[in-house]
Amino acid sequence: MNKELIQQLIIEINIMANKEIKIMEVCGTHTQMISKLGIRSVLSPKIKLLSGPGCPVCVTHEKYIDTAIEMLNKYDVTIATFGDLLRVKGSKSCLIDEKSKGKNVKIIHSPLNLIEMAENNKERKIIFLGVGFETTNHCLIYKNCF
Repeated sequence: MNKELIQQLIIEINIMANKEIKIMEVCGTHTQMISKLGIRSVLSPKIKLLSGPGCPVCVTHEKYIDTAIEMLNKYDVTIATFGDLLRVKGSKSCLIDEKSKGKNVKIIHSPLNLIEMAENNKERKIIFLGVGFETTNHCLIYKNCF
């Protein structure tokens, strides 16, 4: 660790903050490290660090995953979600474990993938799970609501 370089960077960052700047900490881990390292205390008061919505790993409650798994077990549905949510644990399992058991869990990389999936599978019930900064929708049942 080069202490002199770090101090110089802090000085230069604070000089560049000639007007209020707002920076969002997207992940809870970012917020924890910023606090632990005392970064706020060395920044100009013009630099505002805002805690963001959080990533799925940080903000998803296990009951949410349990409900998704219950839907997979009770109904003939496809669960579509972004990759981060697959490894979030419910009380007993996670979506990637269910996928490995043959359940219909699909990873999408864009909401446009979801639209294409629905158009190509008009007979399927598709449930999109979106949590945290990935989407503003908590859970969107794309078509054929139950």
